[in-house]
Amino acid sequence: ITPPTCIIGASGTNAFVEITCSYDVTIPDGLNETSVSSEVYASAGCMDPPPVSVTKGDSALSYSNELYQIAINITTSGENSVLFCLKTVVTDDEGNEMKYRSQVLEAKYNYTADFNLTLAAKEFKGLNTTAAADLGVVDFKMEVF
Repeated sequence: ITPPTCIIGASGTNAFVEITCSYDVTIPDGLNETSVSSEVYASAGCMDPPPVSVTKGDSALSYSNELYQIAINITTSGENSVLFCLKTVVTDDEGNEMKYRSQVLEAKYNYTADFNLTLAAKEFKGLNTTAAADLGVVDFKMEVF
């Protein structure tokens, strides 16, 4: 999964805009569109609920399983910009996370509701504070014929 390429749609009425982010992905054979998902969060830490003005829209995986797109809907608020985090995850058929990308985005707008999109220069990298010893043990069974 590559970092996203995001474009901003034309500003609509009622100070609403849709941002579409696209990812190049590699989905293993046997997996499908349910193997890729996205969520929006607050920009700090990419874990807290997103700002009220930011909601997740529709998503789609191309028929060839090589392009994933997600829409983010933004409405203006009392501020002149909104900062949020977009996290996209590729999972295996058992729901285990194989790879993810988190990217902080900023949508700026003025009093006429003209929008402009900025991707943060630095990609957010998730942190895992769990010690390796606390992750547990996985036992495998092997049968030889």
